[in-house]
Amino acid sequence: MKYYLQLMRPANLVTAIADILAGLSLAKFIFSTDILSIQTIILLCIATVGLYGGGVVFNDVFDADLDAIER
Repeated sequence: MKYYLQLMRPANLVTAIADILAGLSLAKFIFSTDILSIQTIILLCIATVGLYGGGVVFNDVFDADLDAIER
């Protein structure tokens, strides 16, 4: 499990959550209302982490040959 998490680059996953929270903060500031419930926000963050992590893994898999040359 540890290696799967390393493959997803957990330090970068934090920025994906920060992007969601920044967007929600901006929307709340502009519209002055609660846009989403806390449960929806949590699910959105979980989905974002999954999609971002999956994208990183796909990138590593499909670019493995090129990365082996460049690194």
